[in-house]
Amino acid sequence: IHAATGGVGMAAVQIARYRGAEVFATASPGKHGVLEEMGIDAAHRASSRDVAFEESVREATGGRGVDVVLNSLAGEFTDASLRLLAEGGRFIEMGKTDIRDPEQVALRHPDIAYRVFDLIPDAGPARIGRILGELVTM
Repeated sequence: IHAATGGVGMAAVQIARYRGAEVFATASPGKHGVLEEMGIDAAHRASSRDVAFEESVREATGGRGVDVVLNSLAGEFTDASLRLLAEGGRFIEMGKTDIRDPEQVALRHPDIAYRVFDLIPDAGPARIGRILGELVTM
């Protein structure tokens, strides 16, 4: 989960944990204390200011990579995140500055799914209502 100390990132961390996921998180180094307070240990947190997160996460996963990337970064950070996905992994693009053509991503990374997510048009009112209802029960 990139930018894990932002509003969406913090919610994503909690939802992922609730669902039983092992969470790796990035944030600017100045916000690593917040990640620690959220219970993200040093082996599961990295800087969102350089691409060293790729190596540290790959090492922590024994070379396997991750199943899901929730992305809000751009450029070389997106490239590094795409490389981190395990076979069958899902890349969920939340950012607006580096949206890629899914067909081009599929050519370079055929074993992953790339999805641009924008809640309002993608979900619609009924689904948003169900999502909010489920969140209230957590």
